[in-house]
Amino acid sequence: MGILLVLAAGCQAAQLSVAPTLTQVPTVLSTGEPTSTRQPQFLITATTVRGTTPPMVVLSQPTAESVVPQQTVTPSTAKPALVQIESPGPGSKVRDFVWVRANVYPGDNGNVNILLTGEDGRVIASRELFYSTWKTGWLSIAEQIEFTPLAASETALLSVFTRDGYGRVIALTSVRLLMLQVGPEEIELPGFHGDPFVLTDPVPSGVSQKGTLHMEGYAHLALANPVTVELIQADGTILASQQITIDPVRSGVGYTAFSTDVAYQITQRTPVRLTLRQESSEMNFVTTELSSFIIYLDP
Repeated sequence: MGILLVLAAGCQAAQLSVAPTLTQVPTVLSTGEPTSTRQPQFLITATTVRGTTPPMVVLSQPTAESVVPQQTVTPSTAKPALVQIESPGPGSKVRDFVWVRANVYPGDNGNVNILLTGEDGRVIASRELFYSTWKTGWLSIAEQIEFTPLAASETALLSVFTRDGYGRVIALTSVRLLMLQVGPEEIELPGFHGDPFVLTDPVPSGVSQKGTLHMEGYAHLALANPVTVELIQADGTILASQQITIDPVRSGVGYTAFSTDVAYQITQRTPVRLTLRQESSEMNFVTTELSSFIIYLDP
């Protein structure tokens, strides 16, 4: 059963000293880790709970482009990620079940999705939550996810993400876990809570013309894997895609600057969801970080 607290109190996202532009800012619910005998207490339950589906993955390989390494900076436009996993933190060891605590800005119709993927790529657990009473602002949620590892221990990826009204992913973040059959649990502190991709050009609802989308921005990435840029139409069609290589940030809260151009072909103005995402280095076609927003393409 989904359980949450509608937040009104403001706070800053962990490790990132920037002011959110959203209506409300999440707060950390508890300094202690929930257990099976002490459940977190919240005010409202999710009105609908059902199995979710993994984010759509394109199997074709877009053209890769190298980006000249840039000095790590902290952009003035940096903002908190729309999905922030508070617990468990990266590298946590969990047994039998895990309490997933997250601060989220829900997708359309108040949707929040939780996905637990095994090291072989199988879906271990999935949950799609709908909060019909949600109107706007941040929510803090807590969900208990059960699992059974294939061996004494197994690596897994815990993902939390939101979708728009057409089923396209708006934002996604994940943490790598170690699932145990026996042994003590170790719950680590949360990781970076800033938006992994901060674009200065284009901006949300911006317009690109003449068949080329010019992009400039910053990325905070823990992996050296390529980043996939996609222009996704309302029906799920990927109008254009491209891979770029961006240097990872080894520590701290800094970002690496990047720029690229994405070619597209259309005959009339077309709204698309501009999506930047990075895949796991251990699990094929499993997304670990994603940010997106709507832009308009002109011929």
